[in-house]
Amino acid sequence: MLRTLVVTKSPWRNALHVSSIRPPSHSCITKPLAFARYASDHVRRPATLDLVRSIRVHVDRSLKDEAATKAYIRKQLEYWLPRIARPTAACEKVITVLVDKDCASEAREVFDYMIDHDLNPSAATMLMFSGAASSSVFKEKKMKAAVDAIGQAIKPDMSEEGVYKTVSKLLDQYLRQFKSHADLYEGIIFLLIKKGRLQAATAMYECMLNAGFVASSLTDARLMTLSIAMSEDKEDAQTYLNGLGALFAQDEFTGDDILELIYIGSKCGLGGDMSAAIIQMYMESRPEGEDVHFDPRLVKKLITAQAASGNVEGALGTLALQHQKGNLPSSPKLSQHLYSELLGAIRHAGPVDQDAVGTVLETMHIHGIKPSTPIFNNLIANAVRSRNIQEAFQIYYMMKSMKNKEIKPDSFTYGSLWNAITELYSPRAARRNRKRDVIIAPRQLYREMITTLIPFSVALKQKQDTKLPSMLTSALLDVTLRAFLSAKDYPGAFVVVRSFVTWHIRPRVKTYNVVLTRLMGRLHRELKSMRLLGESRWADRYIGLPKVVPVGILAKIQADERMEDHLLKVAKHPQWSLDAPPYMLDGNDDLLPVRLVHDEESDKPDYIIPTPEMLEGDNKPPAGTTFSHVPIERMLRRAILADHRRTYDSPPPGAIVSHAIQDAKKEMIPEGTANRAS
Repeated sequence: MLRTLVVTKSPWRNALHVSSIRPPSHSCITKPLAFARYASDHVRRPATLDLVRSIRVHVDRSLKDEAATKAYIRKQLEYWLPRIARPTAACEKVITVLVDKDCASEAREVFDYMIDHDLNPSAATMLMFSGAASSSVFKEKKMKAAVDAIGQAIKPDMSEEGVYKTVSKLLDQYLRQFKSHADLYEGIIFLLIKKGRLQAATAMYECMLNAGFVASSLTDARLMTLSIAMSEDKEDAQTYLNGLGALFAQDEFTGDDILELIYIGSKCGLGGDMSAAIIQMYMESRPEGEDVHFDPRLVKKLITAQAASGNVEGALGTLALQHQKGNLPSSPKLSQHLYSELLGAIRHAGPVDQDAVGTVLETMHIHGIKPSTPIFNNLIANAVRSRNIQEAFQIYYMMKSMKNKEIKPDSFTYGSLWNAITELYSPRAARRNRKRDVIIAPRQLYREMITTLIPFSVALKQKQDTKLPSMLTSALLDVTLRAFLSAKDYPGAFVVVRSFVTWHIRPRVKTYNVVLTRLMGRLHRELKSMRLLGESRWADRYIGLPKVVPVGILAKIQADERMEDHLLKVAKHPQWSLDAPPYMLDGNDDLLPVRLVHDEESDKPDYIIPTPEMLEGDNKPPAGTTFSHVPIERMLRRAILADHRRTYDSPPPGAIVSHAIQDAKKEMIPEGTANRAS
């Protein structure tokens, strides 16, 4: 039964507030149209919305009569605020509406009303109406709206000339609305720079100078930075760099300004050496003898830029100097982030300098910087880059033994280890050195990865609607799949592919490329390499060659794009069979692809796979395309069966494959994790 009336008291004034309505009569309920009219007449919106709407409509319809508008606003406030539970928030919403409509005087009227009636404005509102700040706020909003409108008129497919013409046309309209034309010019120039329209930005800059305006030092610095980034001649770049130094010496730039310049330049190919040179020039432009403390973010950018450009010695020197001056981040996490980025920059600079890595670790120890997960990750990645798989796994063991709960392996950790296994792991060597080898076998590493990245509570409550854990991504599973395929562990690879289904991760074109590249690579090597007389190989069994291959037939077989396309079509075919070979020999000992016949009456699904153009990277899949995992699983099942040399007493093909997958699953999947690999 509906309540007829609930009366509450507003915390601002002792006013009655009706929060529900009298229930309609039975006749209204039985007649939908009548009830709709009843509801529209009696059901009220929240009072705050009514207040804001009434003022917005009046402002839109008014004839710019400022006095009448102020009187109307005050009348509405006096009527509605006693009926509103949070009058302060309501007033600030009204102020926001008036600011958006460039009604500065009216917004000030609402602010004064709040002060008169002891409604405490927020700090942001107080700042907006403090002295001269109010007028600047409205000017900035109006200027930003004009620049945004010009930005929306720039279409991605426009030429540089078309962009310049469009901007010039709109600029003529907006110049009449502003007294500060130079600010509008500079706003548009910065907009064009951010959109990557460098020629149009330069042309607009020249237009500004020709109109008799003087650009600010920051605008000059932005364009000089772009000139440095786009200069192919080192002498020209040095000339622009010297001009930038002159600007730094004459004007007061902040750390945020320099970071913005570096960001703008990096978008246009500014290298690490020039980034470091710009930052150093800014630091050197400060007056000598002055105790200057630079922005720690700027110092960090300088160090990483030096290391990334190959100047590792300079980066370490800057690190030591800034430690002495106290310009490095004081927060432990920010300090850890700096050292992590420095180790990463050393790796990307070229062959890993182990002496430099040792110096960084020693400096961390001296200054009491404790290791973090990103630092461990970079050390593992550096070891992999140096092709030292033993050291990579030793660091991994050290990382797992840390007592700090915040330090634990993540997706980056396992991505580096899977890359190491792909490039450096040898199953035969691992079996020979099983007792003294620190390298973890792929199946055991996968088990540890699943245990670490997937919370145990989630693993116990697996359901169809399970959402993707943040650390288990398609990119990580692709790298994992590549490692298993490189080790020729096809049952393990099958379990990895089934993880896409378990964790609701969509296979990508990259996933198909990983599988096809490894399978086709092995087919090509085994079909074309020298073999003993009567030797039967995995590739023979995979494509369907007989045990005794006729002489000369191998020379005719080409493991090329046509074979790849046929194998993929066979794997997606609705009538696919595990023991049906994809190729057959004809009477002339020629290898012919099996003819695929489609049954129009079959109710089996047609699986979506990437086209050859997508696999080659020529075309991108349409938005929302979901590729099926089934064709990949079928190719891997065929690869598992080809690993088995069948005899007259061998189990059925399906039993052979299922048994191999179940063995892999027992080794790879932790207990309690409902992986539906079968």
